[in-house]
Amino acid sequence: MKSIFKKSFIAASLTVAFVSSSVFAEGEDAASKLDLKDVGYAMGASLAAYVDSTLKQQQDFGTDIKKEDLVKGLQDALDGKSKMTEEDANKLLAEFSTELQQKATEKAAKEAQETIEKGTAYRDTFAAESNVVKSDTGLLYLIESEGEGTAPTATDTVSVHYRGMLIDGTEFDSSYSRNEPATFRLDQVIPGWTEGLQKIKPGGKIKLVIPPELGYGDQGMATIPANSTLVFEVELLSVNPAPEATQTPTE
Repeated sequence: MKSIFKKSFIAASLTVAFVSSSVFAEGEDAASKLDLKDVGYAMGASLAAYVDSTLKQQQDFGTDIKKEDLVKGLQDALDGKSKMTEEDANKLLAEFSTELQQKATEKAAKEAQETIEKGTAYRDTFAAESNVVKSDTGLLYLIESEGEGTAPTATDTVSVHYRGMLIDGTEFDSSYSRNEPATFRLDQVIPGWTEGLQKIKPGGKIKLVIPPELGYGDQGMATIPANSTLVFEVELLSVNPAPEATQTPTE
């Protein structure tokens, strides 16, 4: 987590560079159209919005920097009356950044443990429901409809409709919402899917409850927290078997 002041300085510098390049590129006529008082105010407003957002984020870690202190430091520096040298300010901000990073790490670890515990409890409850099967890998599934024909193998390409949710019911993905089935080779998705879809046949429906190790693990994804237990409702529409390997004739 980098210092907000360093980020803000970069943002402000980019703003100045953009305005300056526009002026020099278009000449004096372009420069005369700009009210520099408004430009300066806009830069200050933009910087303030960024800083305010950052300060609110840091409050999640129990840090409450007063805006008046920040404004005081900014004003003093602009007036050439800063109480700190640039070296001292950078050193202090580096220490603060390290402290925030430690708090962020601790918070992430706590949230990860809570996610694991909630997921375990959810899977235990689901496993106790009627007709739910738990495989040796830890995958839980409930076949709602077996379908007809031949079940896919890991190297087959399947077409499915599905809905993916977290255990609190939050939907993070859905082919139904896109009104377009998903098509993929079964061994190119998360292990829980590769295993689970082989339990049904075309036309079949299955509910999968996937532990983290068969899903996205401790990395998670943009909309999926690390160590999440995942819930999928999947409808297998069709199976396209993998082509048979070409065999070299033997003499």
